[in-house]
Order: sequence, then C-alpha cells, then structure tokens
Amino acid sequence: MPVTVLQQPPIAVFRGEEDAKCAATRREALRRCLRTESTIISVDLGDVTFLDSSAVGDLIHFAEVLSKSRRQLEIKRCSRDTLRLLQLAGLGMIDSVHFTQHSATVRVLKRNTV
Repeated sequence: MPVTVLQQPPIAVFRGEEDAKCAATRREALRRCLRTESTIISVDLGDVTFLDSSAVGDLIHFAEVLSKSRRQLEIKRCSRDTLRLLQLAGLGMIDSVHFTQHSATVRVLKRNTV
C-alpha cells in the first residue's frame, strides 16, 4: 500500500497489497510521474504481495497514456506470477511497455500499433 516516488528518473515504488483501498494513493503516485518530462517512467513492483484488478487496470491506463505521448513504461522486479497476470491482462501488448527483472530485460512479444 505505501508508494514512494523517486524523481530522477521517475520511479513509483509500490509495496504490500495493491487493491481498491489504495487506488487513490496509487493513482496520485502515477500522476506525479506523468508530470515529469522523462521519456521512461518506471514502476517497481518488487515488494508487492498482491495486485487486484483495479491496480492492473490503473497500470494499463497509465501505459496507454504514456504510449500516446511517446513515452515508455518500465515495469521492474515483478514476481513471475505478477508478470503472468500483467501479460494476461494485456499490458505486454502495449508497445511502450517493457518488463525488467534485476539487470536482465524480459522482452514481451508486442503487437504493432498504428
């Protein structure tokens, strides 16, 4: 539930359970990242223990907003289960989204967008 936003480069670090109860805090953290001029914005999910559909929906919406402004979303340190959930929800299909695990990048097959 606690969210920290680091400024340079912008990284939203989520911890604990990300559910509907903390949606307002999560959305404000993502908006703070949007207000920067960075071309790559990161979301660190390494300490997340639970992600519900509202959190997944927020990440998809955030990725779409970034994509429209030709910016990229980097999802860092998510667990294998979280990565699978995000891929099944379609986050990996958004061309501007990249997943990284530690120092190795996990590339996800993406569909071409027009």
